[in-house]
Amino acid sequence: MSLVDGNRDLRGMQTEWHRLTVGEVTERLSVGAIVLWPIGATEQHGPHLATGFDHLAAERVVAAAAVRLLPEVLVLPNLAFGCSPHWVRLGGTVTLGHETLFHVMRDVCRSTARAGAGHLVIVNGHMGNVATGLAVLSEFVESELTVEFVSYWDLIDPQVLGQRVHDGAGVGHAGEFETSIGFAMGDLVRSDFVPDPPTTRPWTSDGPGHPAVRRAVDAARDTVGGVVGTASNATAALGTPLLEAAVDGLVAHCLAVRQAAGLTHPPSAPPTVGAKPT
Repeated sequence: MSLVDGNRDLRGMQTEWHRLTVGEVTERLSVGAIVLWPIGATEQHGPHLATGFDHLAAERVVAAAAVRLLPEVLVLPNLAFGCSPHWVRLGGTVTLGHETLFHVMRDVCRSTARAGAGHLVIVNGHMGNVATGLAVLSEFVESELTVEFVSYWDLIDPQVLGQRVHDGAGVGHAGEFETSIGFAMGDLVRSDFVPDPPTTRPWTSDGPGHPAVRRAVDAARDTVGGVVGTASNATAALGTPLLEAAVDGLVAHCLAVRQAAGLTHPPSAPPTVGAKPT
């Protein structure tokens, strides 16, 4: 059995905020629990990858990290919708506007602060949320709540990512990186629909030397059928260590935050993050 059973570890301690009573939440926050909030999107991911991949991947990383941070951790309910207007024309996409997403994120952070939280880490799974997430941080410059924003792929050592992902698209979209993680998670990839390697390559990765000038994504011009990268390269054997690296990065960051605050944390065994929890 995996150490992660839903969001409850084998010691029977719950990590999810919404499954605890107000007294249990307040008690956990009173001893300095870090709050983790997975957010993502519901959008097309090519012909082969589940539309909920972004929020499900962020949720998996957070769930696996949370059991290693118990008891000083709480996980907010996953935000399954993000800013995805660039994918709407390809179907299967439900999007929020930037302004709506900003207000939702700001208000959740404010409410978390009012509940007694001192440190909130937003763990993002969708590239389209990054600009909005960074804008939200400016609302908490003088707040007693420290709010941080990180995309789970940025928790992976760049050298590890570069050594393992070879399609030249970086994180991409429904390409080698995301499809490998989908395989590792167990039920998000329709193998029969994984596209063949593209004959054209409209994408470029955000590696060294990449131009800093940005523009809006054009689904037809910048992707091949909604895919950025080479999905046919993907394997579960690649996705599992990528997930593990993201979890390790999140745990290390949260432990460093606790140490800086003078709080201690008991060690626990790392969970299995690849296969679906049983």
